[in-house]
Amino acid sequence: MNLIVDIGNTLVKLAVFDGGRIVAQRCVERLHPSMLGELLEGRRAAKAVVASTRGEADDVIETVRPYADYLLEFTSQTPVPVANAYHTPETLGRDRLAAAVGAPGLYPVNLISMAKQKDGFLGEQALVLPPAIVQRMKTANGYMEQNTCI
Repeated sequence: MNLIVDIGNTLVKLAVFDGGRIVAQRCVERLHPSMLGELLEGRRAAKAVVASTRGEADDVIETVRPYADYLLEFTSQTPVPVANAYHTPETLGRDRLAAAVGAPGLYPVNLISMAKQKDGFLGEQALVLPPAIVQRMKTANGYMEQNTCI
């Protein structure tokens, strides 16, 4: 059983995974230790990951630590199989970095190479994408072309 804690700007999102499936989840404004006990049904998580878009996560890490055998704080320094080409890597949101790491596992098909990009549109349909999304998709596509997805 694994625990994921995502500290966003307004909410703390918690999810418990067992066998690759979400078995419990909760969104709260503040994390209380009793919530972890309830979510984990009194058991310990084998692994826990804490990620924060707010920056420092020390208080949450100390709250989670007694409930997990192994704890990882996901930061811009965490080794991942995706190249972060930002000039200031720490400014890439941890949630976006985590999404780029997990996307090939959820969507192993290289969608970008199937569509032809022209003039701010993706493919032949009139789907306008913001430049930041187009860049993220190009980055993810580059990763997927260089790595085999299972």
